[in-house]
Amino acid sequence: LDMDFGVDTGTLEIMKECSSIILVSDAAELSNNKLERAIEALDILEQQSNMKIMLRMGVLLNRVSSHNSCVPDIGDLKLYGGIKRYEGYTIEKLIKELSNLSIFESIV
Repeated sequence: LDMDFGVDTGTLEIMKECSSIILVSDAAELSNNKLERAIEALDILEQQSNMKIMLRMGVLLNRVSSHNSCVPDIGDLKLYGGIKRYEGYTIEKLIKELSNLSIFESIV
């Protein structure tokens, strides 16, 4: 399930039904700040509602480069790893490259 992040009732109900939840970020400073705030909000909501979703949650970093990426503070969440930035690839070539990455084996 690919969806925008939200902390509304509908989103939380969907998260309750998911066997795993993967938050994706590009590891840029602004994205990391948003991700860290989202994790804090989910942690508070989990405590208030007595739902256990954080145990099923992890983070995947996307479009990582050495120029503008840094690892966000994700607390106890699992960090699956990072996928480098691909530029100038056709969709077919990008899919082929991504399908060969071992990072997805730890997610599935």
